[in-house]
Amino acid sequence: MELFDNIPGELSFDKSENLLKRQNDKESFHSIPNTNARYALNLVEFGAPEALKRAEKVIEAVLKCQELDEKNKHFGNFFWEKEDEFVEDLNAVEFVMISFIPMIMRYGDRLSENLKKKILISIKLALYEIKKINVSLIYTNIVAKDIVNSMLGGQLLGDSSFKNRGKEKLKKWHAHIDKSGIPTEYNSPGYSSITINTLSNLIELSDDEESIMIAKLILLRIGISYALHIHPKTKRLAGPHCRAYYPSYRNSPPETDGFYDHIDNGRLDKWFKKLISNQPNNMNIRETSDFEKNTSIGTYHGKSFSLGVTTRELDSQSNRFTSNQSMVFSVKYTQEKDDRPGIAYSKYLLNDKWIGDFRSTPSRGNKDIFFDEGSFRGIQNGKRSINIYAPNKYNSLNLNGWNRCFSAKTCIIWDSSIDEIWINEKKVKNLPLDLSHSDVIVVGSGDIFIGIKPLSITDLGSNAPIKLIEREEQLILELYNYLGPAKTFWELANPGAFYQGQPRSGFYAEVAEKSDFSNGGKFASEILKGKLTEKFDEPETYDVKNKNLWSIEYKRNAESIGIELDMIEFEIKKIWTNDNNQDLFPMLDSPIAIQKSKGDILLNDSILECDGKGSRLLVSIPESNLWIATYNGPSPSSFSLKTSEGNLEIDQLTRGLVKWENGKVEVETTGLKGTPKIKGAQITKIN
Repeated sequence: MELFDNIPGELSFDKSENLLKRQNDKESFHSIPNTNARYALNLVEFGAPEALKRAEKVIEAVLKCQELDEKNKHFGNFFWEKEDEFVEDLNAVEFVMISFIPMIMRYGDRLSENLKKKILISIKLALYEIKKINVSLIYTNIVAKDIVNSMLGGQLLGDSSFKNRGKEKLKKWHAHIDKSGIPTEYNSPGYSSITINTLSNLIELSDDEESIMIAKLILLRIGISYALHIHPKTKRLAGPHCRAYYPSYRNSPPETDGFYDHIDNGRLDKWFKKLISNQPNNMNIRETSDFEKNTSIGTYHGKSFSLGVTTRELDSQSNRFTSNQSMVFSVKYTQEKDDRPGIAYSKYLLNDKWIGDFRSTPSRGNKDIFFDEGSFRGIQNGKRSINIYAPNKYNSLNLNGWNRCFSAKTCIIWDSSIDEIWINEKKVKNLPLDLSHSDVIVVGSGDIFIGIKPLSITDLGSNAPIKLIEREEQLILELYNYLGPAKTFWELANPGAFYQGQPRSGFYAEVAEKSDFSNGGKFASEILKGKLTEKFDEPETYDVKNKNLWSIEYKRNAESIGIELDMIEFEIKKIWTNDNNQDLFPMLDSPIAIQKSKGDILLNDSILECDGKGSRLLVSIPESNLWIATYNGPSPSSFSLKTSEGNLEIDQLTRGLVKWENGKVEVETTGLKGTPKIKGAQITKIN
């Protein structure tokens, strides 16, 4: 049977348990939420008699993994693995329900009445647990599941309390997103798609028109961010990433596969393709994911590469399942000799740890997460970036007065074939190499050069080195804060009587096309022509009032980029570029799409005007006869869209989505008053 044969290679069906199982270090594990609950959904969707017979057995086995002890704090949740027999990962209930609730709503008539009754009982218990957990608005893919499960589950059960709770949370989540631009969990290779899938269920199955409209606006915003970050040649999602599992660095299928699957299955409209096919040759994208924490993400698409840098890592949670997974600096690029793009990225590592040294649970792979033990602050503009690391104060096993550590370093890692290495203007072949912070290191790989200039680095011992080495067929530039006997660091204990701020560590980075320089030495020479300026305060023991400022600026010709940090708190005081008018914390800024919280949007040949207080967004690609405009509300507003083809006027709406493509206009709104007026095109749909 086709579906049975399509089980992923690392899984097999365990007839004794009626569950898919995975072998991990010679042990068998049966994952419940994101493997077997989804497998049951796939079997029911397939619909053949043999599939339905197996589906009923799998569903029964999954239901046995629900916590049914009424005295248990997490009564109604699920075990992540059958082998657990306890609730630990609180997301389990969300993952099971996002499979089971839509399954019953779409295909309930394919299951036996007895099993359906059991599932409905399970859903009600699960919804009480979801309500009790009440996940924060910052946990993007899980709050989306909370909302969709609550609304659809309440609709399925005929329980308005669950449905209304979900609807109110949807409104709060939308307002939370609109404070910044994109959801808190930004630009994740895996979780962006998961969130799109989740919201699509609400759009298809909900009977609440207002909620459908809000979900469409959120999904559209996530979809635009996703599309803008896909590089047309690498076919990968450009960085930075809030959370990225190690296989997605290079070994997973290209993100274009998932993106086009969303389009083929109707989760995203076909016009989204134009956001990739009509990208300018050189494009900078900037979005804000957490305005209150000064978190914005900057991405540059060149001909052969993308550079992505965030102002800070995702630090909204502190547990071994979700934290320390950010990819804060990355370059992804084409390689003639390899269909897979190359990648360079950074990590802060303690005690010489490496991929494979961390595993969140025994049942999960030890090469799923490359744990980053640093906190990060950065600024990107075009091909250039300044990248700053410090030990992560939220990591209990870090540099402080409690734990002994023998090494602490910033690492820039090339997981790709290396063609050439230059130190300043000299080509080198033999590794390892000892370097100084005055050197410029240029690595040629694939179709690009990456230039790195170390910043001044705090030496927490004596003679902390800068090394260029090879490890497991990867090239690594190591910038050490400490290398020596294992010891504690009283001066980094905070609170503490000796604390004077975080140690300095970081690098300036610049990327160039190989075609722009005859060799890497010429590129190094170009970087050396610039002026790198650092200013830092003399160390002073922290007394609650004082600061310890570190300012870095790189300037060459008319272009500059800079950052200033308070090293006591390791927080950004300011960031800047040569363009003093540039907003470095925009909702969205790019050559083909802009979002703002207020005011008119002028983009290419078009203008969007709204007099309300809600955020507004405009996509303008006149060469493809495409304009997309939204108003997010919830306060009423007029709506005026002017394009080279004509104009659309709406007297009042509370939320709106307009697609203007090839002379045809579709209008979706809530709170519409009056009839939309159009010139130069034909309205083919209103609500």
